[in-house]
Amino acid sequence: MEPTPDTIEIKTRELCAALVELPAFPGLFKKVERYLADLGAQYQLSQLSQLTELLQQRQSMGAEISEEEIGNYEGTRNAIMKSDTIREFVEAQEEIQKIQHQIMRLVTKTFEVGRLPTEDDFYEETCNATCGSHN
Repeated sequence: MEPTPDTIEIKTRELCAALVELPAFPGLFKKVERYLADLGAQYQLSQLSQLTELLQQRQSMGAEISEEEIGNYEGTRNAIMKSDTIREFVEAQEEIQKIQHQIMRLVTKTFEVGRLPTEDDFYEETCNATCGSHN
């Protein structure tokens, strides 16, 4: 029997329920909510993101970034990251991305192998032919 969109939605909601039940979830949610309520923090982080992107673009086009520019960037970044709201938001985003990566890795592997992946399916990703455990 082929899963219906309703079945997929039900199972996805079950996954979401499991995420909400994680011990770390309330803290992550609170940090994100705090950041979203602080327009000043959002503006500062947006400015830092734009500056980061600008320097990366210049560097990718072969332009040299001076020591002064690097120092100014690092000073700006350090000053912005002193904000508890911004620092905690960035930390929460990193944790959320780890969870998303873990979920997507499993879903992707499921489509690759055509079944629920086992530990060995993931081990084979990191084990090269010379490890000898699969021969």
